[in-house]
Amino acid sequence: MFEKSAVMPLIGDSSSKLNKDVKRIATKALDNTIEPFPGYPDIQFGPSFDWEHLEPQLETTYQLYLQNLRVVGTLLAVYENSDDRALLDKASEIVTSWLDYVEAGGETEMTWYDHAVGARVRVLMQYLYLMQSEGLPFESARIERILKKHADVLLDDSHHRMNNHGIMMDMALMSLGIGLDEPAYLYHALGRVESIFWQTFSETGMHQENSPEYHGMVYRMYREIESYLNDNGFSLGQDILRKLEVAAGHFSRIVMPNGELPGIGDSSARTVSAKPNWESFHDSMSGFTALKSESSQSYIGFVCGYSATAHKHSDDLSVVLNYRGKNFFVDAGKYNYGKNKYRRYVVSYRAHNSFTPNTRYNRPPDNRYTKVIATDKYLEAKNYSLASGYNHGFPGAKLRRTVISVPKFNIILLNDVGHSTDKTGQAWTERFMLPPTANAIIRDDSSVRIENQGEVIYLSMTDPEDTEIEVIKGDRSEDPVEAIISPASNKAIETSQLVFRGKESLDTNRLFVISLGTPFTGSIFQSEDSIIVSSSGFLTDQSIVIPRFSSAER
Repeated sequence: MFEKSAVMPLIGDSSSKLNKDVKRIATKALDNTIEPFPGYPDIQFGPSFDWEHLEPQLETTYQLYLQNLRVVGTLLAVYENSDDRALLDKASEIVTSWLDYVEAGGETEMTWYDHAVGARVRVLMQYLYLMQSEGLPFESARIERILKKHADVLLDDSHHRMNNHGIMMDMALMSLGIGLDEPAYLYHALGRVESIFWQTFSETGMHQENSPEYHGMVYRMYREIESYLNDNGFSLGQDILRKLEVAAGHFSRIVMPNGELPGIGDSSARTVSAKPNWESFHDSMSGFTALKSESSQSYIGFVCGYSATAHKHSDDLSVVLNYRGKNFFVDAGKYNYGKNKYRRYVVSYRAHNSFTPNTRYNRPPDNRYTKVIATDKYLEAKNYSLASGYNHGFPGAKLRRTVISVPKFNIILLNDVGHSTDKTGQAWTERFMLPPTANAIIRDDSSVRIENQGEVIYLSMTDPEDTEIEVIKGDRSEDPVEAIISPASNKAIETSQLVFRGKESLDTNRLFVISLGTPFTGSIFQSEDSIIVSSSGFLTDQSIVIPRFSSAER
């Protein structure tokens, strides 16, 4: 029917090194136990299998991995490494069951969803190749009909999105184009996947799906596409390949000193082999900045702005902080993509280290052009570095946070400025999520001592009037949950969160001082347009003058 080079395996083939998850899932499937995705609850397979099963807390995600036939792709990957005919027989049994289901009119929200269709084509193409190469019978007319339906979905640009799901569709369409000798499929997919590349990688090489985890995934997808195209006499071209080399170095630019990636957006806690460096990083397209200081051993990441909504949380004006290799302010993670209380919490503004009027805000899909939310100022000066961004997505309020690293004094400043535009008072609030290993002690009405595994920082306000400080302890039992983080899929860990609540007012100007190691004993003065940091109570020629910005400024 077609050559092996037309196959783009979803899980792996004879050239793949299979991990323990793949082997476990395939072994369980032989006993009619389906684990749709590593770590997900099992479901029993049989003649009356429920393809519409809704797993509590995982409804949508569980359905996706059932409908994309991931378990079949796993069986095929192990078969190519073992030649155990039972694996191929079980794959045939599951494929036949799914065909019976859809041909009888069965359909769920995920059956013809872009992700599911793209993945399933790759599984079916590998299945067909193996059946053909082994000389086994298969219902060619039946398979051709279902593949034609898949091709119609993949070719329809109204289903296609300029993100990793669109790439999944294009990878499948390439396989169909080469395998079924339909050049129009291949060239349609190539045009779209090239457009996605140029739209979703910034000039710095940062992928724009608001997540380091997805940067790595999409980078690998393009490398896989290039390898596949090379096997079939094609290429993405030198311009894309040169840009991919830039993207390959991205983790070294954003990784924290402890080797972890900042867990922003839909990311799990992850350590990478990329060697950290002490050069600060700013990407205006995504609104992500990392201010680093080797002398103070500090890393503060700042999120404000975005160019795409994929995997975006309500995390604008949020920070993450690492000091001397220890995390102090952390992101909540992603939990999973189901409709559950944990997912609702981790994507919300309440789960991030940000500045808000304690309400939700709007994230317009065209923010790339309208700049309703953006980091608009970035500066590396001799004695300090700063990033400043505004969030004008809140109904009735305009907010700005400026993050300033001052290594000379071992401090980091957060200047939060807010203005109510609808003449009503706002409940200005700052939140700081701590890792479970950290302990926070409120010292007085203006400062908190935070210790984590032997390292200490002090978080204080220069003018704490009318502000209440609270340490919220994690609670998984309630809905909504409070103060939980999710370092890995389906894990929810209770931690603690600092909350600074101000009384309602029309305007606010709050200055937080993060002292690294020991309390800051100098002085900080504010004027209308500057912040002045001094080692004493007086202005001297050693004082550092830093610009201030207003909330309404754009």
